[in-house]
Amino acid sequence: MTLLDTENPEEWGKVTHLLVDEKVSTKRTAKVMVGICRAKHVCTMAWLQTCLKKDQVQPLASLVDPKVRRNPEPNKRITNESLERACELRKAGKSILSDCVVSVCKRVAGEKAPSLCELRYMVENAGGIWLGECVPEKTMQGKRTIVITSDPCTRAQKKFLESRGEGVITKTTSWLFDTLMLQRLDLGIPEG
Repeated sequence: MTLLDTENPEEWGKVTHLLVDEKVSTKRTAKVMVGICRAKHVCTMAWLQTCLKKDQVQPLASLVDPKVRRNPEPNKRITNESLERACELRKAGKSILSDCVVSVCKRVAGEKAPSLCELRYMVENAGGIWLGECVPEKTMQGKRTIVITSDPCTRAQKKFLESRGEGVITKTTSWLFDTLMLQRLDLGIPEG
């Protein structure tokens, strides 16, 4: 078992086990989002302590410790189902944002949202193609083009997006976090 440098986003894609503290609710951080997309297991501190005490990796009874599922907000909890969906996608050679090109509007990153670097690693580890703050004027053939806005979308962002081509799907940062947390891609009616 190797601990990764969690301050280095380039390491996040190598995760196999996502370790959460069962005494606090799991927050929707960039690291947790990448962990859900990449990890095969979500584990608790108690599991880690047992592994260390016995000096070997212990089996997991279930993917998610029941204590971790207690978060009352359904879009903010890690579930066995979301991890199983992520595992099934990986087995099929895909991820939740496969076939998606993702960019963000200016002034989204680093405000209430993660930094541009963290957003990039979230999108890339979820299988998306990252364009950064370069919002495309038209969609790429065979790809869903998603532009992430603030939540709520600002007037300036709405005005800018109106100049973009048809087919560009606008979604909020909350949508991105919910998509990664639940491992469900719901494009529905464009937001913004």
